[in-house]
Amino acid sequence: MDFQIEEKIEKALNKNKPIVAMESTLFVHGLPKESSIKLFRKLKGIAKKEQVNLAIIAILNGVLKIGITDEQIISLIEKNSLNLVNKAGT
Repeated sequence: MDFQIEEKIEKALNKNKPIVAMESTLFVHGLPKESSIKLFRKLKGIAKKEQVNLAIIAILNGVLKIGITDEQIISLIEKNSLNLVNKAGT
């Protein structure tokens, strides 16, 4: 399988900067859409605060992507997330 490393992640690797890799599956299939987007944004903020590069791993168009753009992960969440209803408190 072909793979691509996002430019920002490749630069971080070359400079021995910290990187946290996460599967896109958590965001795309693990939670309802709104929760997934909120979690992604929160984790991205934490990574930025801690000066860590967040590399979301996904397969897009048959290519393994190591690090995807915010637009790509949001698009994946929008298209593929679970349509779950939170019934807590009802």
